[in-house]
Amino acid sequence: MGYLLRDIEIGGWYVGEDGQSFEVVAMDLSHQAIEIQYYDGTVEEIDFESWSQLEVAPTGCPSDQNGAFDLEHSLGNGLENIDISLGLDAMDSWSDTLQNLDRYQ
Repeated sequence: MGYLLRDIEIGGWYVGEDGQSFEVVAMDLSHQAIEIQYYDGTVEEIDFESWSQLEVAPTGCPSDQNGAFDLEHSLGNGLENIDISLGLDAMDSWSDTLQNLDRYQ
């Protein structure tokens, strides 16, 4: 038997049968659905009937709550070491553009 709907807490963390933890982020009574977000940022909607069949249990929130924003966790495809910074040259060109903006007025 699944976790009772009346006991669901928005903002509460739960763990499913597969061991993945997720947060309940919304409950839509008109559509009879629960919106959850996994630690990696994936969002899923579960209807009330399906929820009642799931084996979930309350759990504490992760110690590192940046999971959805952490490239290492969210990409997981070998791209986590890519340097996405603009570098100083790109910043200098923006600075030059802003300094010369008065020429165009």
